[in-house]
Amino acid sequence: MKRLASRIFKLHKNFIFKVSFVVALSIVIASPAFAAAKTTGSFLHSAFLGKIASHLGLEQAEQINSVGHVDTSVPNRIKVCRDVTCEKITPGVIDFNVFPDNNPLTIDTAKGISGEVYGGDLGTINFQPPYGGVYFADPATGLLKGTAWSETSGVINFSVTGQKVYINPKTGEFSGWAWISGPHGGWVKFDCGTGSCLHTTWRYKVPTTSETSLSRNNPNHSIRNIGLKVNEALSKVNEALSKASKVIATSVKKAINVSQGGIDAGMNVLVSAYNQITHKKIEPPTSTPSAQDTVSSMTKVFESPVAPK
Repeated sequence: MKRLASRIFKLHKNFIFKVSFVVALSIVIASPAFAAAKTTGSFLHSAFLGKIASHLGLEQAEQINSVGHVDTSVPNRIKVCRDVTCEKITPGVIDFNVFPDNNPLTIDTAKGISGEVYGGDLGTINFQPPYGGVYFADPATGLLKGTAWSETSGVINFSVTGQKVYINPKTGEFSGWAWISGPHGGWVKFDCGTGSCLHTTWRYKVPTTSETSLSRNNPNHSIRNIGLKVNEALSKVNEALSKASKVIATSVKKAINVSQGGIDAGMNVLVSAYNQITHKKIEPPTSTPSAQDTVSSMTKVFESPVAPK
C-alpha cells in the first residue's frame, strides 16, 4: 500500500509538471518577445552574410533576372558550315524567326534558353530537350553551355571543347561556334560581321545599389549600426528567456500546491474513516504526517477493528 500511494503521488506530480511546462512553453512561443527574437534572427543572417561583406569591399553576388526573345523585326538566319570556308559546300540555314508549334525562343537569365526554331534539313531544333538544355555559364559575359537537339541530326553542343558561344550582354547578339553532330551536322556560325547574325532582346541587368540594398554610404549599413542591431537582438532573446523562466516557475509552484492540496484532502478522508471505525473523535493533524506514519497508523486500525455498539 505504501509503494502504491508513493507511486500514485509521483505520477500525479510528474503529470501536472509536464502539463504546466507545455502550457508555459506555448505561452512563450506565442509571445511577441519570442516572435521579435525570431525576426531578429533573420536579420542577423542577411546582415552578416550580405551587408558586412559590402563594407569589406566585396561584391554582392546577387543576380537580377532578365528575359528576352528573338528580335523578329530583323532577319535572323544562321549558317551551318560544312567546310572550312563555309562557302564551298552550300551551308545549311537555321531560321530563328520561324517557331514550330508556336513555341518561340525565350532567353531567361535564370532558366536558360527554351523554345524551338526551324533548322531546314536539321528539322525542328529544341533548346530544352529532355536530356539536355542550353543555359548561361556566366550571365555577366553571356557565356552559354549545354546542348540543344536537332530532329534529324541529334546533339547540338554549345560548349564544345575549344569553342564558345556568347550572347553579348549589352547588345543581345550571338557570337561564336556550336557543333552539330549527325548526318546533317557541321559548325553553327554565330557572327553578325559576316551576315550570320542572331539578334535578341535579352540584356544582362547589372545589380544596382537600389536593387541590392547595399551602399557604402548608407548609414544603416555601418558596422556600428549592425552592432547595435546585434545587441538589440540579444536583449530581446534574453527578455524572452526571462519571461519563459518566470512562467515555468509559476506553473511549477502551482503544480506543487495542487499536489499538497491533494495530500491534505486525503489525510482528512483517512481521519474521517478512522473516526467512523473507532467512534473516537480526533482532530485532523495541523501538519501533514509522513507517509510512513500514516500507513503505520491505518494498518493498526484495520488489523484491530472495533465492533459497532
